[in-house]
Amino acid sequence: MTALAALLFCEKLFLWFVFYSFCGWVYETVLISVQQRHFVNRGFLNGPYCPIYGAGAIAIYLLLWDVSNPFALFVAGGVVACILEYVTSYVLEKAFGARWWDYSQRPFNLNGRTCLGAAVVFGAFSLVFVKVVHPPVMAVTDMIPMTVLHILAIAFVVILGADTTVTIAGLVGFSERVQAAVDAVTVAVEKLKTQTSERAADATAHNAEVLRSASAIRDAVVQRLTVQQRRMLHAFPQLNLPDRSDLIPRLRELIDKRHRR
Repeated sequence: MTALAALLFCEKLFLWFVFYSFCGWVYETVLISVQQRHFVNRGFLNGPYCPIYGAGAIAIYLLLWDVSNPFALFVAGGVVACILEYVTSYVLEKAFGARWWDYSQRPFNLNGRTCLGAAVVFGAFSLVFVKVVHPPVMAVTDMIPMTVLHILAIAFVVILGADTTVTIAGLVGFSERVQAAVDAVTVAVEKLKTQTSERAADATAHNAEVLRSASAIRDAVVQRLTVQQRRMLHAFPQLNLPDRSDLIPRLRELIDKRHRR
């Protein structure tokens, strides 16, 4: 393989990675938005892509493209995807001190990082990917002129690189900031309880205090958590801190009290 051919192959792999990352984002966003009954920008990064899906698609292509037996492809695809999911969960936890998803309540899970149900879904995705989806995607990619291919690859490298940098920078000190937010919100909630009980007889004053305290709770969260950290709390309902598993549930509980008043 010549240097140019190798470059073109790598660029195609990268563009496939971007495309399937976008497809994964659409799948995750629709699924979670339906479950939560409001729009959720799902994904670790800010843009419309979930890199774990792109990485999974490329791994299946490189490792299992020549597997012709559907059952073998189903099983192997599930295993490869679950290994990727487990490793990703482990790396994210070690890097940021947080666990982004947790299968501990599902049967046949492995340390809560992946489970049999996920393997079945990923195995089915692998089968559809190899037999149905990717062949036409390859055909379309082959039609892209070489110059355009170079431009697209460079553009997406810059976009994903910038997004990754911003995301990682915004997650620094995540656990410490969550603790600070919990402390601040606790103070605001206690203040709300005191003020509303003292002025319960005066409906106008009561409502005004509720609004002011609600604003104080919102400000407590906004001031102590970065945009990235607040988005993670919103995008990942099971997000938690393994070393302090009480913190994020407590923060969600305190924030919910504002909405119930």
